[in-house]
Amino acid sequence: SLGWKSDTGNSGVPLTLHGWAPHYFAIAPSGSDGDMLARATVESSRDPNVQETLKYLKDR
Repeated sequence: SLGWKSDTGNSGVPLTLHGWAPHYFAIAPSGSDGDMLARATVESSRDPNVQETLKYLKDR
């Protein structure tokens, strides 16, 4: 998956890994919508307001 083809194997499939261990990571084709979504998710997770909201929701 993620762009693998039997005739080319894994050559030419640029992938990007985003996340924070050990809770979340995403592997997506570089430059894809999934790559941009993963990048934005990781960046927003560093926002103190988002962290407080997630902490609040986790404790419920």
